[in-house]
Amino acid sequence: MKNIDIILSDAIQHKIYTREEAAALILAHGCLPLRTFAEWKKLGFSVKKGEKAALVSFIWKPKMSKKMLDDGIKEDGDSVVDYYWTKAHLFTDKQVEPIKS
Repeated sequence: MKNIDIILSDAIQHKIYTREEAAALILAHGCLPLRTFAEWKKLGFSVKKGEKAALVSFIWKPKMSKKMLDDGIKEDGDSVVDYYWTKAHLFTDKQVEPIKS
């Protein structure tokens, strides 16, 4: 099962989105607007002060060998050695705001 499937299932189960809302968001954007703190930061957003994760889910995270990291190989899928199961704290688009420069 892919992370997108895991997150979709958990978001519906925890009533963050209905099945119809989730389908419409995926159709419009390709995924749900549920991301980790680090993912939102990369996109130029920060989690609002005091916000708690809307969803805590277990997802697959790529694990790379030390040699690959030392060689500067990026996580492009082909260079990933293995995956491991990890807890992810996910925030919705309503819980973030643009980072002010």
